[in-house]
Amino acid sequence: ELPFNLVGTLGYQGSRSNNFVRIEPLHLTMTPSTTFRPVFFGVSDVYGYYNAMNARLQRRFSNGFQFDLNYRFAKSLDSYSFEAPCACTNQTYPIDQKEEFGLSDFDVRHFVTLSGLWDLPFFRSQRSWVGKLLGGWQLGGIMTRHTGFPWTPTISGSIRGPNGEFFGPIRPVAYYGERPANNSNENFLRAGGLFPNNLIVNASGQRVDCNAGAGCSRYFSTVLNGNSFVNNPPGIGRNTFFGPKYFNLDMSVQKRFGLPSFGVLGENPKFDVRFNFFNILNSQNIAPLGSASSNRVNEPNFGEGTALLAGRVIELQLRFSF
Repeated sequence: ELPFNLVGTLGYQGSRSNNFVRIEPLHLTMTPSTTFRPVFFGVSDVYGYYNAMNARLQRRFSNGFQFDLNYRFAKSLDSYSFEAPCACTNQTYPIDQKEEFGLSDFDVRHFVTLSGLWDLPFFRSQRSWVGKLLGGWQLGGIMTRHTGFPWTPTISGSIRGPNGEFFGPIRPVAYYGERPANNSNENFLRAGGLFPNNLIVNASGQRVDCNAGAGCSRYFSTVLNGNSFVNNPPGIGRNTFFGPKYFNLDMSVQKRFGLPSFGVLGENPKFDVRFNFFNILNSQNIAPLGSASSNRVNEPNFGEGTALLAGRVIELQLRFSF
């Protein structure tokens, strides 16, 4: 209990998960076979950890105003985050789960939400038609901000097993350690994104061929040692970098009009008017880096934001209750 009608809470939340299912490509992880084509099997060996500090500050509704502020400092780790049976969830080094253990795909380090409601005082106490029309409006809002989801650099090429089948994506076999630019939205929107001048060009200004046996990235090695997972262990961890930050402000303005009782309308009929403003500031939020090109080190738009989330949306709601 705090002064000014405030209540503060501080808590810890933690969990451990075991025996979740991943899809294992047995034709690659088991003894290589030249006979069997892709053989996928559900294996329940995925584990994970989640730890979070949750802080909350609330103001009780008083004098027509209330708010609720929540802050979460968290870290989620696992070896597999989604169970969907598609290439989009393939592990990049399935023969060693220790190499797959890293930040969860949905991990967010800092997450803040602030919501509030203000009963506007203008004309609120007037009984005239002006008071009934202009008084009693409520203004609400929800602000959300977080520091972005992690992502994994990969290579566009795939490894071809003894049975002739390809598997990918795979991680680069080496990372030269140069720190990328910070994950501000401005950096994701510029040419080169977080890794400017990533692709190497020759004396004529032409892009070096990544598939010609030579590396074409200034930050990662794109050269593979044959078509074997064993000979090409990843040189960088899973979900090492953080994607675009997120900020959004939604607001609403609403009022309820009381109507006189009349016949079939029954007692206390009401008419509600509500205006909703989603992303009212029209913030430029970049979609997470989950595409097939922006997270692949041998593509021209590696490290760049390639899609935007929804812009401003305005909605009008009318509701008649009787």
